[in-house]
Amino acid sequence: EVRVFGMEVVHCAMFTEERVLQDGPATGFVVIEFLVRAPGLSPEQFAQQWQAHAGALLDSAPARRLVRRYAQDRVVQQPPPGYEFDGVSEMWFDSMEDAVALLGDADYQAGVQAARAAFCDMDRTVLMPTRVTHAWAA
Repeated sequence: EVRVFGMEVVHCAMFTEERVLQDGPATGFVVIEFLVRAPGLSPEQFAQQWQAHAGALLDSAPARRLVRRYAQDRVVQQPPPGYEFDGVSEMWFDSMEDAVALLGDADYQAGVQAARAAFCDMDRTVLMPTRVTHAWAA
């Protein structure tokens, strides 16, 4: 652990509860977002708005075409210092090009991404596109 993460994993692990909202394969490319709730929202309000927002995201034409799997992981225990996130979203794609196509789509940006600002602190939310190189059986 120390060799890979620079510390024991217990000091950087977040404990979440996964909710799969669009089931499908865990493919070769995933966009992971570490979400921070907007100031003034309780964790419960954040979770409610985030889940409602997923419907709009998954119903958008580009997402219907490109997203293979979508899950929301709600943080259920106090995260360690430096990892003050309220949720983690997973959007799975067949390729990096598909992820770029969705994230760059004008309708997606104007509708879905703009609406997210109502419940997320966008300055502290982190988007991490990643190619899957290691996977373990579930």
